[in-house]
Amino acid sequence: MRECRIIKTRVISGFLKRIVIKMVLESFDLYPKSFYGGDMKLKNNSQTQTPPTKTDILDLLENTGKGRGFWTEERFFSAIKNSNGSAPYWYKDIIKTEEKMDRKGIDFIIYTIYGNIYVQTKSSDYGAKKFLRQSKIKRSKYKIIVLVIKTEYREEEIRNITFPAIQAEIDLFRRPSC
Repeated sequence: MRECRIIKTRVISGFLKRIVIKMVLESFDLYPKSFYGGDMKLKNNSQTQTPPTKTDILDLLENTGKGRGFWTEERFFSAIKNSNGSAPYWYKDIIKTEEKMDRKGIDFIIYTIYGNIYVQTKSSDYGAKKFLRQSKIKRSKYKIIVLVIKTEYREEEIRNITFPAIQAEIDLFRRPSC
């Protein structure tokens, strides 16, 4: 079973690589036939253009990842802000952080009657693990909750993940110290 999963992942990742390369070529206004060994010519055939470099492709992939992160944050904010009465009694408000706090690893501050909860959203488990390994997070004076918000999650699912995680953090606040 594990071998099938690995093979399937490789096929999908190869397919995605071809899509990204095609997007890069199209962004350079190159013929799609250049994929198959044709000349790299502009669509108007007036001049030749150099093919995109590995750096160009990596930049496009990075921008795609940043875009996915941006939309994850937007969906998360919208889901929590528009909870339409389904929010727990302790929830007061949510704000997006400024760039200074974002650099410290905090995307959102959720205000509760028990204190502030700091949240970092990630769109993948890999991104969350990478974030948790970063040394600046380990040295942070803030207790940050990392939530993985997949692209297929609806607003209700996002709330069903978020509010119990925050409740668990609040329970830690309220636990008496011995």
